[in-house]
Amino acid sequence: MVRMRVGTLSMGISLIALGVILLVALLGGYGIIDQLFKWWPIILVIIGGEILLYVYRAQEDQPKIKYDFFSIFMIMVIFVSSGIFYAITSTGIAEQVSVNISSRDFSVMIPQKEISIDESIKKIVINTPNRATLEVNKTEGKNVIYQGAGEVFTESIEAAQAIVEGKQIYANQVEETLYLQFPTFERRQDIKTGVTQLNYQIFIPAGVDVELKGSNHYYSNITINGDAVKGNWTMNGINSVVVNGGADSNFILEVATDHRHELQGNVNWEIKEQESGYSIGKTTFGTEEHKLTILKARVEAMEL
Repeated sequence: MVRMRVGTLSMGISLIALGVILLVALLGGYGIIDQLFKWWPIILVIIGGEILLYVYRAQEDQPKIKYDFFSIFMIMVIFVSSGIFYAITSTGIAEQVSVNISSRDFSVMIPQKEISIDESIKKIVINTPNRATLEVNKTEGKNVIYQGAGEVFTESIEAAQAIVEGKQIYANQVEETLYLQFPTFERRQDIKTGVTQLNYQIFIPAGVDVELKGSNHYYSNITINGDAVKGNWTMNGINSVVVNGGADSNFILEVATDHRHELQGNVNWEIKEQESGYSIGKTTFGTEEHKLTILKARVEAMEL
């Protein structure tokens, strides 16, 4: 008579069910993973039913079920695994894992928006976006215009588009200064969905001074179209800056940096070492009608 250990049938059924579930998930049926986490206690029901079945089919009046070391170990594993699955399900981790499995990067567009500028505005202060790229250009109009694109790690293109369209640049006027604050987004981290990459373009009207402020705690990359520099511009707290001088550029570029090797590009830098240890680099695009001052950043100046 062939004797089978209690758990053999249950293990077989579980492996078959798990294989089918994973196969369906790989073919696109990601929602079945949710059901897997919700219905895991059925394994205990199957094992309990198998034990009762063996007892019922036993020929002895007082059947005895013997457990060897392996059986005891497997029972412990089952109960510990059950507790872990319950904890995962109840804390919401399972839902996050399921969403992550069904997510991917979607390319999205940030629609063009326009911010009206009062005639009394003489200066624009821009808090640049964190961990994003920003290209600054000029506009022939009187208002600020911005647009962008990016990639969002989420479940669908609709969800990705809703994330970026739901937030806009915040504008606030204080006397003769207009403050612009770029929105912040939840970033993708490990199994967490969110924004992977962002690229903005902003168009500034001529005739106003501009200050661009960043945070050294987050990487940011700014590209300045030199034709847009009309007035006195300053930049501070930016990690990396590219300045492109065009045919209509007329400004002096002055950079204060801790390391002179951070002054790059195809222009002729006039560098002066300061007693405090930092370096001042200067170069001119066209005439010195306007000025762009950059503090502590890696600057690549290009004459196009």
